Amino acid sequence: MTRDEFTQRLIERNIRMDIPAMVALLEQGDISVSDVFEISIENVNPQSWLACWVLNHYIDKHPHALEPMLGKAVEVLPQVKRTGLVRLLLRCFMVTPQWNFDNLGLLLDFSLAAVRNNTFPVAVKANAMCVLERIAKDYPDVSDEIKLVVQEQLPYLSAGGKNRALKLLNDLP
Repeated sequence: MTRDEFTQRLIERNIRMDIPAMVALLEQGDISVSDVFEISIENVNPQSWLACWVLNHYIDKHPHALEPMLGKAVEVLPQVKRTGLVRLLLRCFMVTPQWNFDNLGLLLDFSLAAVRNNTFPVAVKANAMCVLERIAKDYPDVSDEIKLVVQEQLPYLSAGGKNRALKLLNDLP
């Protein structure tokens, strides 16, 4: 299956009902993970968001699948306009066990900015906090900066956002 055929299938079908079939295409090798990833970061609505949604279901079963592509995802994150796509891309970082890319500082900066961004929905902020927690576990020297940003945002967060923020503050080294 070509990228164009996969993209067309994303658009034509009711994707919510067809996620298992779309994931099966990846598992069977009918389309490559890198092709679906490329569709997801093209930042074209709605196919980018739908492709990323398929990837998120795929990495639940195959968490190492996106490791080689995470560096590119970090570079793309600041240009993504659709908050649903931002949330799904951040989730890719949460699920993938190993991060082997050079631009971790960019991911840290983006995640801190996401927590501060009052236009982002709570789900994006919660995923950004999970990414920050993971960064802090590997690099404890950034914990103080993360704590400061999260504490300054506490009064503006919803109940769910506050719960996530308090958990992060308790878990940081």
